[in-house]
Amino acid sequence: MKWFFSNFKIITFLIKQVNNLNNCYIWLLFFAYSVLVSLFIQLIALPLIFPNLHIGNGLLDGGDWIVYQKYGVIMANVIIDNGWENWYLRPEGFGIVGVVSAIYAFFGIFEPYILVPFFSVLHALGALCILIITQSLGVSRSTAFFSCLPYLIFPSSLLWLSQILKDVFTLNASLIMLLGMVLFFGAIDKKSIKSQIISQSIAIFLILTSLFLIFISRPYMIELSSIFILIFEFILGIKLLTRIFQSNISLINFAFCIFAQILILFLAFNINSIEKHFAAYSINQNEYHVYISKSDKEIKKIFLERNLPMQIIEEKAGKIINKKELALEILKDIYKKPKSALRLIPSFNAESIKNYIPDLPTIEFETYESRKWQNSAFLPRVVDVQMSKVNDQRNYFYLHQYHANTTFDYDVEINSAIKFIRYLPRAVQVGYFAPFPTDWNSSKSNKANLMHKVIALEMIFIYLAFSGFIIALFIWRKKFEFWLLIAFSLFYSLFPVYAFPNIGALVRYRYAAIMIIVALSLSAISYLYSSKIKSNHSYE
Repeated sequence: MKWFFSNFKIITFLIKQVNNLNNCYIWLLFFAYSVLVSLFIQLIALPLIFPNLHIGNGLLDGGDWIVYQKYGVIMANVIIDNGWENWYLRPEGFGIVGVVSAIYAFFGIFEPYILVPFFSVLHALGALCILIITQSLGVSRSTAFFSCLPYLIFPSSLLWLSQILKDVFTLNASLIMLLGMVLFFGAIDKKSIKSQIISQSIAIFLILTSLFLIFISRPYMIELSSIFILIFEFILGIKLLTRIFQSNISLINFAFCIFAQILILFLAFNINSIEKHFAAYSINQNEYHVYISKSDKEIKKIFLERNLPMQIIEEKAGKIINKKELALEILKDIYKKPKSALRLIPSFNAESIKNYIPDLPTIEFETYESRKWQNSAFLPRVVDVQMSKVNDQRNYFYLHQYHANTTFDYDVEINSAIKFIRYLPRAVQVGYFAPFPTDWNSSKSNKANLMHKVIALEMIFIYLAFSGFIIALFIWRKKFEFWLLIAFSLFYSLFPVYAFPNIGALVRYRYAAIMIIVALSLSAISYLYSSKIKSNHSYE
């Protein structure tokens, strides 16, 4: 390895160039890559190389992006014909539809390729966040650069970069939040009060920006993000106390830190209260029938085949649909119905559904009802409530995704705090190491096989990269920032295991969290190697 780095001129040249690049140039490089690879997927790979996986408009066959494309086209037509006062941030409860429709209406182009630059901005920013975060631990710029590349270039990231998915918002928003927290930590150690307050103000802005991005795409994750903010403020509080005992912090800076923490917490726990000012929970069906004809015929065909509620509405246009009749159509296969269908039923519970469909088997509903949360007296009420919400989400997911190929641990109940804790070792195992090698060739469809092969290659790399985590633990065990990164990774890797017990969902939800560990591991290996090289040179 010593000969490789000392004599291979291209590598040494690249390292030198990277060390001289500022953040703006690095972001532009990441942005250019994201744009080019996304356009390649949409315009060349899918239509020309994998036409059997292509449904038109540069979109992959099967997935939520089809729904978002359809609604985005509908709402864009509504905006163009009736004015921007008809734009909503979250039509049908989908914030991503609001973003897509606004971009489509502004440019007058209803093709997903117009979204690529906007999604690439976020993806490139997420990669840059990892670079800055790892560099804050004291590694060289080139080491931080190469450590963040897996996040940027892993094939699975192309799914939300080139298609239309919420993850492009939530994943990068979580990294922006993490960067804000790291900057807040670093600001405490600055000598100048002015530089402390400026750095902390930037950190607050980044954290609040991340919360807004999360609010757009997945508002239910705001409360969960608030829990992580509490963890951050706990770690920050420990650091503040150590600085106070060391007489290493000014009273002004201490007061500003306390004010900032209160402000962030207040906004985090109250941001969902403004949702009503931004959301339109249903698209007017008359408008639907007027504007559906303007959308792409291929997209319309897909929706008529696969989106059951819209299919029924389309077939019975102009008629009043009996709710019982609709429920019977939608719920005959209880695990395959779209979530949007549940809004047509007054109250989503076992009893109300059985009233509509008395002949449905009750065993699955009974199972669902038996998993209701059991309160724990030894926990603060706020903690117990948040854990119960995760359990509710888990049950809701099972109710809809029971037949999904990669759903796991259906028979495991976590309906109490004790069961929650007992499940933790299994959650860590799945959160960081799934899909396991035994699952890499478990699919029968061509599309799923392709995805499984891609994920298998990624997991091999991740397994190898994890070997450096012990080194990272040894090198940075005394740094508060390091433990913040670990807390971030644990929180955002374990949450989807508890709430969305499906490998396909897990790979997306945990992506930022697991890439932080990969970046730390790669940085530690490089740091150790560089230190060894320096010691050898000094010895000589």
